[in-house]
Amino acid sequence: MGWDLNSLPEHVLNKIPKSERRGHLTAAEATEKNIVRTEREHQGELAKFLSKKQSEHRLLYLWFRIDKPTRCLPGYPDFTVFLPHGRTIFIELKTETGRMSDAQMVVAYELGKLGFLYVIVNSSVEAIDLVTKLL
Repeated sequence: MGWDLNSLPEHVLNKIPKSERRGHLTAAEATEKNIVRTEREHQGELAKFLSKKQSEHRLLYLWFRIDKPTRCLPGYPDFTVFLPHGRTIFIELKTETGRMSDAQMVVAYELGKLGFLYVIVNSSVEAIDLVTKLL
């Protein structure tokens, strides 16, 4: 008979390797998992909108998904959107509780220094509104 993981205090659960917790998460892990899922959902909604506009020949876009490994530059924004008249917008989607990594801050600074539009949005709705205004 093993421990009832539900009854263990948070500080004890933290010391048990994740592989041995049979799916039990610490509060921090559960929060992070929820944030990632929400950010992924927002990205999916934005990608669906951008795909539709791309199929209408109104823009081109690149999406570097957070759930897949990439060879892209560390810190590169989630979306690159190529708009008519040679305009490009870089979009980083962060949830309300999300925070940019040091690598993301460096890339944002460098892109801004080069004169590109780099935006951080908190939802797919915010990103869609911005792209719609720029079309």
